[in-house]
Amino acid sequence: MKNLLSKSAVSKMIAVVIAIIIIVAAIAGAYYYSTLPSPSPPPTTVKNTLVIAMPADAAAIDPGTMQVDNTGFSVISDMYEGLINHVWQPSADGKYLAMNTTQFEGRVAESWVHSADYKTWTFYLRRGLTFHSGNLLTANEVVWSFVNYHFLLPTGSVVAMAGATPDGVKALDNYTVQFTLANSNSEFLQYICQAATGVIMDEQLILQHGGVTANTRNPWLAINDAGSGPYKLDHWTPGVEIVLTAFNNYWRTGYPKTPKIVFRIIPDVATQEMALASGDVDIIYNLPSKDIARMQATQNVTVVSAPSADTFFIELRTENETGFAVPEFTNPLVREALRYTMPYDDINSQIQYGYAQRLGSIVPPTFPDYVDVYTSKYNYNLTRAKELLTEAGYPNGFELTLTLGVGMESAQEEVMIAWQSELAKIGVTMKMELLPAATFNALMQGHKLNMWVVDWSSYTSDPYYQLFWFITSDVKLAGFSGNPCDFVDMAKDPNLHPGLQAHWLAGLYEPNATLRSIIAQNLQQEAIDKSYHILIYSAGVNIAMRSNVHDYWVHLENAVHPQTVYELTS
Repeated sequence: MKNLLSKSAVSKMIAVVIAIIIIVAAIAGAYYYSTLPSPSPPPTTVKNTLVIAMPADAAAIDPGTMQVDNTGFSVISDMYEGLINHVWQPSADGKYLAMNTTQFEGRVAESWVHSADYKTWTFYLRRGLTFHSGNLLTANEVVWSFVNYHFLLPTGSVVAMAGATPDGVKALDNYTVQFTLANSNSEFLQYICQAATGVIMDEQLILQHGGVTANTRNPWLAINDAGSGPYKLDHWTPGVEIVLTAFNNYWRTGYPKTPKIVFRIIPDVATQEMALASGDVDIIYNLPSKDIARMQATQNVTVVSAPSADTFFIELRTENETGFAVPEFTNPLVREALRYTMPYDDINSQIQYGYAQRLGSIVPPTFPDYVDVYTSKYNYNLTRAKELLTEAGYPNGFELTLTLGVGMESAQEEVMIAWQSELAKIGVTMKMELLPAATFNALMQGHKLNMWVVDWSSYTSDPYYQLFWFITSDVKLAGFSGNPCDFVDMAKDPNLHPGLQAHWLAGLYEPNATLRSIIAQNLQQEAIDKSYHILIYSAGVNIAMRSNVHDYWVHLENAVHPQTVYELTS
């Protein structure tokens, strides 16, 4: 009897343990899937094709040599996939899927671990993955993608900034890849989940079509597909459309939700809006703020407005290395005065129609560790501006030139005309020149502009990445040649804090997450204290769509990620 009771007790214990395991598994599963959209609706109710209106054609669709090109980024983000990506989750109002800037989920990798000092990162890959070509995707292809592709091309610079080196990327077996960084980096994941940086490339296919030459775009890869993402390239008719079709062997069950995506090139906004109203297109990417109210009133149209990583501000050159810094800008009182002349509130209400947020730092408000170090101090105040100019020795004002690049922020000219009017009230005459984008970028990078407009979105949600471009012109990192934009040459100005770049570098590789955050916040304050930037706003992203379109994923990089989106036929 004693033995029988023992067996019964054991049986009950086993049943209890099994029940607990089932409950825990259910809870864990619920947590994981709660970050995903609802399951796909029945296929018979989903529209076969979604047409997305884009304002410009892609320059190329080669991830390694991508420039600032939202159409190209959108195509790449759907054809290619990296080890990980940001988690998507319902927005607070439930109208769209939002990107979580601090949480990640596996893509090519199903899990990962890191060492206590954040120098070693090990990724465990999904088994059975293939590229669109049918070639297998294993650890060897991951290593090749970083060592023999990204590190030879511009995208490798971003990974190198995070501390990765070619020698530090190893395949431990067919499904395990390890990165040993040159420095600790607790935010390493942020640097390998851009639309272009860190995507895994089809080694065999690329080698069959010319391979990789350092710092050179492969002409075949610029117009073809070598990815493993949810969509594959069907065809590209330059100036007309880029068509993607679902990859049937994609690992994630139920995705992508729409079988075919058409990126239709429609440069004119009014034409885009008429096409949306008639149903000829389903989604308009980045609707101008001035048109939101009218489109919201259009039958069968919905507009989603969401925060973005956009930063819109003005830069002043103060060092005179190339002879282009005007004398007035070397005086910090003048730079301070100009900050009081911007009609911040009128710009937001009358030009952005309330769909922008005043910018309080050179880091976007949507990024971790953002701190507003600007708006409480700097508001429109011409009296204060006049006092500072008088103190600086310019009681009657002076002349200056502002340079803008074509194709930047859609409202930039309207904003600058409003500012020009306010400057004139205190005797400052501002001339404006609008240059083609290529000319503008060449002059900026050659340090030949003295004041210019910056419209910048960082595709990596680490504040140190954004700060790099605006306070670290001379930093040399492993595999990174320095700052190609060289926006302000802060390090070359003898009046600036001599340790600013050193603080940035120390913070980037600080293993203590709390201290890293504190340094990032202090850097934002230091940068503003130097009066290099006139911060204006962070514009939201406005997506107009047919009312029966669901689960649009708003990504901070402003690219279109249609793998989650679908449209019901009724």
